[in-house]
Formats: sequence, C-alpha cells, structure tokens
Amino acid sequence: MIVDGPRLTAIDFEVIHFGDPSFDSAFLLNHLLLKSFHQPQHAPRLLEAARTYWDGIRPVMDLNEGTLLHLPLLLLARVDGKSPAEYIREEAVKKRVREFALELLHSSGARVEDALAGRSWSGLN
Repeated sequence: MIVDGPRLTAIDFEVIHFGDPSFDSAFLLNHLLLKSFHQPQHAPRLLEAARTYWDGIRPVMDLNEGTLLHLPLLLLARVDGKSPAEYIREEAVKKRVREFALELLHSSGARVEDALAGRSWSGLN
C-alpha cells in the first residue's frame, strides 16, 4: 500500500494488510535477496537496489529490529515453507539461503545495512 497524505493506494493485493511496517520492508528485501541468490550475476545490482531502498526508508522509520526479525523467517519460508519461491530449485542455492537466513537469525546486534553489505555472502561479492 502507498500512503500519500489522505490517499491510500493498494498495490499488492496478495499480501495487503494493515500491520507492522517492518514486515513490508522485510518482504521487499526478501524478494531482492532471493533474486540475488538465484541470479548471482545480477547480485551487485540487486543488492544496490536493496541498499537504495533501505537507505531511503531508514531516516523515516526505525525498522531495523523488526525487519531483522521478519527477514530471515521470510527467507526460510521461501525455500522450505508452504510458499516456496518457484525459481529456487537447486539444493545448493537453497542451502546458501538457509545458511544466510540462520546467520541473520542468530546474530545479535545486527543491522540491515550489514546484511546488505554482503559481509556473509560467500561467493556473491
């Protein structure tokens, strides 16, 4: 949904809801990160898009904690859950997504910027 003053525009009817805005940020970042695992040749541009989005939203709202709560769970859901990303079929890619998601899940004091910087992206940067 896009909120522009008094105007509200629905743009994604699949998961539209009123709720925690950090879920929305995690949902978008999840999509870009999954694509970067799926198409490593495009990872630099996809990660740059993710960083640009995050850099734009960060000054407006403090979503770091909530985004880092949702993001690893969304990553895991798209490789092992009931709504798998249809384009991630190779077990090696699924394994890298799982490892990255679990690292995020277990890292204390993490920041979204660190995850997007690619510090733990073995073979992607």
